[in-house]
Amino acid sequence: MQMALGYVSFKPRAITEVRRRIGRDFTQPVVECVLDSLTRYGYLDDAEYAMQWRRSREKRKPRGAFLLRRELRATTPWTDWTKRAAPTERANERRNAG
Repeated sequence: MQMALGYVSFKPRAITEVRRRIGRDFTQPVVECVLDSLTRYGYLDDAEYAMQWRRSREKRKPRGAFLLRRELRATTPWTDWTKRAAPTERANERRNAG
């Protein structure tokens, strides 16, 4: 648990990232138990991670919607909330027009 807490304390992380990182050193049941605890206590929230990631990425390194969606898919499972967090081409057009 300490290892996982240390990992999520530096920046927001997706559950997939944490699972991959701590899965190298611990068995699957231990990993799942730790992920459940971190989620329950609010340290892991994939929906919030996706929204924060998008805002940060758009500020730091603006790119087109296609590339942003591709990068987001690489770090998180592609679920309904990820799709909502990912920009669309139409949103890009509105942002660039205004």
